[in-house]
Amino acid sequence: MKQRDLDAFHTIREMCEAIIVDTKLLSFEEFQGNRSVFDATMWRITIIGEAANRVSAEIYEQHAGFTLKPAISMRHRIVHGYDTVDDVSVYRVATLDIPNLLAELDKRGL
Repeated sequence: MKQRDLDAFHTIREMCEAIIVDTKLLSFEEFQGNRSVFDATMWRITIIGEAANRVSAEIYEQHAGFTLKPAISMRHRIVHGYDTVDDVSVYRVATLDIPNLLAELDKRGL
């Protein structure tokens, strides 16, 4: 695996783990009411999407069925459509998609 891929997956893991730690005990209402956690989560999701965009095509060739396109798409939504991103979507990504992404990385050894 190229160093750029290793760096990208290190960043993705680090951000996923931080999001999970920050949000795992929060209800939606608590998440929505804690702007520091909400903003940090948005920032970390953005970083995940940016790091995902740096993963080489070779990784996708080696891992059939694996994709980071949803992470990249969410990054674009946050950066370019920040005013239309709703709290429910961010909470769902933080509490469902991020743990699933981390589990998928573990399963594939990435």
